[in-house]
Amino acid sequence: MDITLSGDCTAGRAAEIAKSLREAVASGEPLSLHLEGVSEADVSFFQLLEALAASCRERGIELEVAAGLPPGLVLKAAWGGYLACAHADAGGGLR
Repeated sequence: MDITLSGDCTAGRAAEIAKSLREAVASGEPLSLHLEGVSEADVSFFQLLEALAASCRERGIELEVAAGLPPGLVLKAAWGGYLACAHADAGGGLR
């Protein structure tokens, strides 16, 4: 199942994004995450991505990052200590 996140992915949209991610995990299908269209992100977004990765690991669901974060947001994730998000390269996964 493709999950495409784009635009402003900050606290103001956290509930909406969390709901979409929960529904995707509930499907039980392998997930393919597309993040290239994310223009802004904050700690709430990085926490949601890490929670998604944990949920997938717990349920044995494959999670692939088909398209990673734009470079500026990779740096922001790294500065915030969200190294799994910062290293989520296209073709890889969140650890």
